[in-house]
Amino acid sequence: MKPAAFAGAGKPKFDLLLFLCLTLTALLLASYSQAQSRAVDKFPVPAFNNQTQFYLQRTTDANTIMYDLNFKNGVLNEKEPIKPYWIRYTEKGVKKNLSSIQNSYAFGVKSTKLKDGRFKLLFAGYGKVPLYLKQLSNGTYQTSVHLDGQEMILQRLYIHIEPGGTFWSPNIGYIEFKGREIASGRSVQKRINPKS
Repeated sequence: MKPAAFAGAGKPKFDLLLFLCLTLTALLLASYSQAQSRAVDKFPVPAFNNQTQFYLQRTTDANTIMYDLNFKNGVLNEKEPIKPYWIRYTEKGVKKNLSSIQNSYAFGVKSTKLKDGRFKLLFAGYGKVPLYLKQLSNGTYQTSVHLDGQEMILQRLYIHIEPGGTFWSPNIGYIEFKGREIASGRSVQKRINPKS
C-alpha cells in the first residue's frame, strides 16, 4: 500500500478514532483530578485540643500530622515551640512520633524567635512560606500565615501529590492553606504552587 493512499484512505475513521481517544483521555484526567481534589474532603478531621495549632494531610492517605504547642514544665519550649506527631488513621488512629528523616527533611518545623516575641516557623521540606506563632493577650497562642496580602489563622495544610516524583522529591501539584482570615473572620482557602 502506498503511503499517500494510506494517508487518504480511511482518514475519517482515523480522525474519529483519534478524537475518541483524546476525549477519553481528557475525561479520565478530569475524573482523576476531581477525585484527587475531593480526597481531602473525605479525610477525617482531627479533634483539636488546647495545644493544637494546625494539622497537615496529603493525597497519599488519611494519616495526619498534628502540630501542637510544646510545653515543658508549663512553659513553652522556645527552642522547639511546636511538636509534630502522626495520627495514623490507617493504623486505627494510633499516635506516633515523626521519624528523624520525616522531622529533619519533610514535615518537621524549624523555629526562630523574633524580637517582637513571635516565632518564625519554617517547614524542613519547604521553607518558602513562613508561619508565625504568637501569644495573644489572653495567654493562648495562634499560628498565622500571610498569603496574597491576607493574614489567616492556620487550621489545615493539604499537600496535593501528583503521579511521578520520588520519595525525596515528590511531585507536588499544590499546597492548600485553610484557616480564618484575621481581618474579616471568614473561612478562607488559598493554594500555592510550590514549583513557582
